[in-house]
Amino acid sequence: MKLPLGQGLWPAFWMLGANIGQVGWPACGEIDVMEHINAENKVYGTVHWDSNGHAEYGGNVVTSPENYHVYTVEWEPAYIRWFVDGIKYHEINISGGTGSTEEFQRPFFLLLNLAVAGNWPGQTVDESKLPATMFVDYVRVYQKTSTPPPTSSITIQAESYSTMNGVQLEACSDTGGGQDVGWIDTNDWMAYNSVNFPTSGAYTIEYRVASPSGGRVSADLNAGSTQLGNVAIPATGGWQTWTTVAQTVNVNAGTYNLGVFAQAGGWNLNWIRITKAGTARTAPASTTAPEVTTELSVYPNPATNQLNVQAGQDLSGSQYQIVNDRGHVVASGTLSTSRLDVANLKNGLYTLVIVTKDQQKLTRRFSK
Repeated sequence: MKLPLGQGLWPAFWMLGANIGQVGWPACGEIDVMEHINAENKVYGTVHWDSNGHAEYGGNVVTSPENYHVYTVEWEPAYIRWFVDGIKYHEINISGGTGSTEEFQRPFFLLLNLAVAGNWPGQTVDESKLPATMFVDYVRVYQKTSTPPPTSSITIQAESYSTMNGVQLEACSDTGGGQDVGWIDTNDWMAYNSVNFPTSGAYTIEYRVASPSGGRVSADLNAGSTQLGNVAIPATGGWQTWTTVAQTVNVNAGTYNLGVFAQAGGWNLNWIRITKAGTARTAPASTTAPEVTTELSVYPNPATNQLNVQAGQDLSGSQYQIVNDRGHVVASGTLSTSRLDVANLKNGLYTLVIVTKDQQKLTRRFSK
């Protein structure tokens, strides 16, 4: 959701007990997933119930409501917990604590609305902020039917990121089609909100990747506060020639924002699968061309006048081509040194293709 700011505005995402027509409010109970008033830089999460009169218990967290955020409650028989972008900021015990009532053990229904004026924001309205819009990208509801078995896994489509830096989407030729995340360069990243690890322990994280020349991917939790290590991506033979790589990590049970970071770019990503370690399926054998173990690196990237080329072998005498983003060869020749003159190239994205003397094909993307 993305919220409007202005005196007198009162956007909300909330729930009421389905029996409100029979018992009225507050006896029906109310769960406010998110409320915001006026131009404040915080949002509120609250419950209301009847305890010989109106009772409420709430919390708030500082955020930037004018930007998109994911507002969540986890509602279980014993607890209700509030989250913004997967980070918990408030909790109430509804089995024997502050909200110990039966209201929160019954069915509720959802409401989303933008109110103007009221007892809480006040009756003064800044009409220069009207018309105002509360934007809702999606509403998702999940019901936990049982504790996930240890063999359960989750698959995250790469294009379902909540935020990203530097990447683009493209059509995918892998099994299942759809889209993949491409144009992944060094230091690019994607973040995925509210990824649940149901129990503490070791997990296998698999990445479905394609890369002409290889790269390296790392994972982290909650914007880098917990680092999960990295794994090398092999050369698969092309941008749409797919294989699966995996790493094993240790994670404490909880719900996190998962970050995927390109320590070395030059690869595409179709999906991420997370499985409790010890029960994960063995990654299928790659059906791609034989892996080329030589890694090619170029710098500076972006380049200005000169591009330095390095690899794990002597590249002198190798043939090279520079291909633009439309697939046109804009420069070619034979490498005699580790430097290429790119001063005459237009600003844009390019792929350097090198065929070594033993016919290994190495590629690396760069920008000018």
